[in-house]
Amino acid sequence: EYRSDLVAGNNQYIKNGYVFKGWNTKEDGSGDSYQQGDILDIKEAQTTLYAQWIATYNVTILDDGNGVGGASPTTGIQGTSVQLFATPNVGYHFKEWQILSGNVVIIEDAFVIQDQDVIIKAIFEQNEYTITFDSNGGSEVEDQKVKHGYLAIQPITPIKEGFVFKGWFL
Repeated sequence: EYRSDLVAGNNQYIKNGYVFKGWNTKEDGSGDSYQQGDILDIKEAQTTLYAQWIATYNVTILDDGNGVGGASPTTGIQGTSVQLFATPNVGYHFKEWQILSGNVVIIEDAFVIQDQDVIIKAIFEQNEYTITFDSNGGSEVEDQKVKHGYLAIQPITPIKEGFVFKGWFL
């Protein structure tokens, strides 16, 4: 007499780089599949259930030292959506994501894990400011571009007929 009231148990085994998918009556997964708690319909005197595994992939975020990048989640199976985030250091702004490996496409700071580990680098760029000098009717003075943390260079002294230049004021 065969029983059909057995319940598939939870797999307590661990396989590095994989997550447990369920049980199957065929090793290659082409037989009858069972999840934890499913009732088994045993048709033969001896039935073997094979653990089925799904590969997991790691997401590694590197940075260039001018900010910090991250991802959530940092591991997943193929098809898992990953959200990226970047926090620049003071005086910097996020520029771009550089894909070092993983065959992914990043759209709006997100991507979908494919069939391999992913390594991405967060690239930051130093802020740059434009300093405009208004000579108040005097000769033209060229604008200057200054990176965060640096000082503007003393511009040429403007000329205005009938006036003496007193200095620059904010």
